Amino acid sequence: MYRELHQEAEEFLVRKLKRMGHEVEKEVRQDSFCIFDVYDKTTDTAWEILTAKIIKPSHEHEEGILTKLFRYLLYCRDLRFLVVGLWDEDLPALHRLKLRHWHLRDKRLVYHPGLPARRIAERVLKAMLEIAPIEEWTREGRRKDHPKKAVEERFRELTQKLGLPKNFLLGLWRDWRLNWVWKLEEVLPRWSTPSSARSSSRKGPGK
Repeated sequence: MYRELHQEAEEFLVRKLKRMGHEVEKEVRQDSFCIFDVYDKTTDTAWEILTAKIIKPSHEHEEGILTKLFRYLLYCRDLRFLVVGLWDEDLPALHRLKLRHWHLRDKRLVYHPGLPARRIAERVLKAMLEIAPIEEWTREGRRKDHPKKAVEERFRELTQKLGLPKNFLLGLWRDWRLNWVWKLEEVLPRWSTPSSARSSSRKGPGK
């Protein structure tokens, strides 16, 4: 069922964007973990379609969305989420993160206001840098050099402040074996560079 919903949403977006005169592509692969469902080349915007396929335990879902924010935004100016066949209560992460998104209902897009994806990714990175420099996050054995109690208390404060999944920052700091963490390990150093440098090095299609 989710495949049909996903395909219908893709076709709907492509038709809508093309009617607006935009150049559009489907299933655009950037690397082994980054595939844009729909890519609007005119505005350098990637659309990620969320269907019942991604319904998982809440913390896994939230971490997956955060991972996409960091990873996908290396290749485009904006990342947008289109929700299909789900209600808002099925996706608490979008609201906890205050992430703007759209629903596809009755063949029209329904907008739910919130923060742009890049703004949220930058807030998370800022929180991480309040704990330690980016090099510390990617250095083996870093936990041994930081007082456990002080670090955990700061993580709790930042997690509450930003509405992050309960153990997102702590898990990122502690355990690189988690799937979503080792993906971010590759990405974080690039996110720590100035915005202008990121913009000039984006490798979006047609660039």
